[in-house]
Amino acid sequence: MVRMLKSDILRIILSYRLPIGIIATSFILILSLLEERNINIDVLYAFEIIMYGIPAMLILIAGAYGYADSIYLDIKNNYYRSQLMHVGLHRYIFSKVISVFVSSTMIITLGITLFAVIMHLFVPWCDDESMTYYVASNYSCFKFFLNNHHYILFFLLSGFRYGLLSGILSVLSAYVSLFAKNRMIVFAFPFIGRYLCDLITMFLTSKYTLYDIFWEQHVGWKSPAFTIFILIGLAVSIVFLIGGLMMRKIERDYIG
Repeated sequence: MVRMLKSDILRIILSYRLPIGIIATSFILILSLLEERNINIDVLYAFEIIMYGIPAMLILIAGAYGYADSIYLDIKNNYYRSQLMHVGLHRYIFSKVISVFVSSTMIITLGITLFAVIMHLFVPWCDDESMTYYVASNYSCFKFFLNNHHYILFFLLSGFRYGLLSGILSVLSAYVSLFAKNRMIVFAFPFIGRYLCDLITMFLTSKYTLYDIFWEQHVGWKSPAFTIFILIGLAVSIVFLIGGLMMRKIERDYIG
């Protein structure tokens, strides 16, 4: 299992898809600012306004581009049969699920951080007098880094938090690939899937959507480390639940 996971992770690291996904994430976010007419824009303000719009949805596609179609390609090329013979179904799914989740999280985390760094070449990190800064510095779960001027860490952790959501949706896309035999659907599913997941979580919690949990800066705990710990635990639990559904689907349709 460890050997297969190392092989999958190595495929991700050496693949052209990882840098393309990171660059695409930054490009989408920067491109979305072309319509922004505010000459007093800063990185924090720009980040806040675009992450509440369509660009935040589009970068989920870049996250899925990393590895979400891996199971689809294995099945299409009949490569999955030899994999199942060598490692078994449980280890195969475990490796794929972890790899898809990690690649998507990395793409969004590094893509958002790269966006912030590029923006800072032209505009300041933040405006201490703005309402955006006031809200973030008082209510964000990562306000410690903002108030202590650790701006790159602030955007890195914010990107990681949204990356966890992207990772969940990419794993869900991998599950969808067992039903929809089309790579475009696999890559595009996170765009639609976020709305579906929001509806489900809102129904279950009556208060928060999945987007609120993994993005809203005021949703969290006073300790950034504890917030990240809880979110990782929640994300991993959801991902393994989806992995269990994948195993049932493959056992029924591709093995049994």
